[in-house]
Amino acid sequence: MAAALFALAGCASSPVAVDSPQSVTQFDIDRYQFGMDRDCRDEGAKRGEAPPTVDAFCNCVYLTLQRNLSQSDWRRAVYFSLNGRERDEYQVLAPVMSTVGACRALPPPPGGGSLSSESVASSLVGNWQWVRPTDECREVYTFRGDGTARVESGNERTENTYVLADKPEPSGRVKLTLTTTKYLSGRNCEGLVQDVTGRTLSLYVLFGPENRMLAVCKSVADLDCIGPLKRSDAP
Repeated sequence: MAAALFALAGCASSPVAVDSPQSVTQFDIDRYQFGMDRDCRDEGAKRGEAPPTVDAFCNCVYLTLQRNLSQSDWRRAVYFSLNGRERDEYQVLAPVMSTVGACRALPPPPGGGSLSSESVASSLVGNWQWVRPTDECREVYTFRGDGTARVESGNERTENTYVLADKPEPSGRVKLTLTTTKYLSGRNCEGLVQDVTGRTLSLYVLFGPENRMLAVCKSVADLDCIGPLKRSDAP
């Protein structure tokens, strides 16, 4: 697994080795968990399974790991992963992974095959936060059910409208069109102070386990994302 799982998280910053499990941060753990979830979903898609079936299985795997691994276990697994010690990483996860097979016994989800546009859109509604590890600059995205959104980047505040595509791209990312309707004030995390009223951005979002994590990407497939953002309220 090693650093490949971090690449799957779609984060632009490259993972670096740490000198001890105690040096592993919560951000490192979040990115690791996000990568495991994306790996699970990619495998399900390769097998041609219906998205609801993949969702149910991968969410079950995530919850099983969360229930059975301590914070110390997660730190050790991430430490071994970042340092290329795959055998040691596997030893941490193996006792729990042996119970994950029970997730395959879940009944088929209702509704059969396709993901509805309503369920895709509702996955985004809520408050999402990310703190850039290099300088602790905070990004907050608040998506409302009426198609409006407030974005906070550092000290910058904007009001926006958004449109989320009905279904994911083959890469698993969902196109998000964000139009700024009002620039309020402030310097953003890029160090810019600029009135962006009227600007339209085409972004792509990638949902993580149980829709409680989110990466925001500039393109449909490249490693040009920030995140994972964490949901800070109930969906």
